Amino acid sequence: MSASGSDVWVSTGNECDPTVNTCPPGDKIGHSLSIAHLSGSLKLLQAWRAPGTAGHGHDWDFGSSPTLFGSGTGTPPRIGACDKDGRYYALAANPLGGAPIWTDRVGAPSANISIRIDSAVWDGPAGHMFIGGNTTTIRGASHGGSVREVDPATGGYLWQAGLPCAVLGTPTLDSSGVLAAGTYTCPTGATPGAYLINAATGAILHPLPVSASPVFAQPVFAQDSLFVATTTSGLYDFAP
Repeated sequence: MSASGSDVWVSTGNECDPTVNTCPPGDKIGHSLSIAHLSGSLKLLQAWRAPGTAGHGHDWDFGSSPTLFGSGTGTPPRIGACDKDGRYYALAANPLGGAPIWTDRVGAPSANISIRIDSAVWDGPAGHMFIGGNTTTIRGASHGGSVREVDPATGGYLWQAGLPCAVLGTPTLDSSGVLAAGTYTCPTGATPGAYLINAATGAILHPLPVSASPVFAQPVFAQDSLFVATTTSGLYDFAP
């Protein structure tokens, strides 16, 4: 939502798949698999669909919520979201336009639960943007997941941190410049967990002891604590 509350942007899921669901007669793709721009009263103003994602039976919808961000002083706001086709799409927020301003390949296309469903982290005051991902290659090496800082104006990578497993929950940034990221699905032989990452450099500061449990939810900083919910080992409260 815009700061004034006059505009809302949302992402939408898959079209009706007759092999999975009973679709209404004459069902069409409509505004599925899209980023949609709504008025404050929730009237549809525009919608944009990632090319090549519809009608092929793939699970290539926008699984993440969109992020409203800037690209420098005096420039119009932009909107972006990760699609399950493995790409992050950045567009002008209003109007959405016919083509992205930039796209980044931040992970592998959805083929199983190791998918792209986390939202970008936008640090407005500093103008920094961070995107998590699933299986990827960084400087010739394969990784089960990643967190990257990207240039919000161009999508260029400022740093890339490879992780053993896929980042599905959105990372969180604290006021001291530390990102917390949880990981979920893993390649054979890797172990899920959670990490503290230096937001300025991408260096992994510390792996968090979560008993090798997958982390699906977003880690949350609250006052002097970091809360990390795991799928098999409960909720952790970490303090400095």
